[in-house]
Amino acid sequence: SIAIQKGVSLVNGDADSNGVPDWQPGGTLQYTLDGQVSNYFEMKELLIRDTLGDGQTFKAGFQPTIVVKEG
Repeated sequence: SIAIQKGVSLVNGDADSNGVPDWQPGGTLQYTLDGQVSNYFEMKELLIRDTLGDGQTFKAGFQPTIVVKEG
């Protein structure tokens, strides 16, 4: 079996310069997907898809990364 958890953080977006992040248009969100695979299963050609919310766009030039850890 496989389990995936999605997280989000605000990378920039302090429109009023008060030091507190503003969750509003113009801010940049960073999503993370953390997952676990049972050691009783073999995964081949795993495909994970995610959908952006309404009004969100994918930043041109962004290079997604993937990290695989065993253990």
